[in-house]
Amino acid sequence: ALKQRVEAARDALIDAQRADAATHAVELAFERSGADLDVLAARVHELDVALAPLDGVDHYDHNRNRLAHYAERLEVRARPLLLRAFEEHDVDAARRLLVVHERICRRHRLVDAYVDCRCATTTTTTTTTTA
Repeated sequence: ALKQRVEAARDALIDAQRADAATHAVELAFERSGADLDVLAARVHELDVALAPLDGVDHYDHNRNRLAHYAERLEVRARPLLLRAFEEHDVDAARRLLVVHERICRRHRLVDAYVDCRCATTTTTTTTTTA
């Protein structure tokens, strides 16, 4: 029983250390404004995975909030590129950005972006045609 408690405490400390390191890695990646979207997505995903075992630990609520903030910032950076990829029918760029969105659990927003892009294209085409 004592051995199991010591092992559980050790595992909890390892999880906490992993989460702290992942948080630091995300912060560094975002500080480097030229950081590649793929790198940012990987760091955000690593933080998400590192925080999973710490669900329910109040001390890490702040880190979860920061995770949501970083995912939002990444999506804001990726959205104009995604819209451009849709508009230019750049399949490779769209696939790359799909992976970015999947890593930050925002794939559902790709559909919204695609619909927005198609609606804007349809409206532009209709306006041009009627003019």
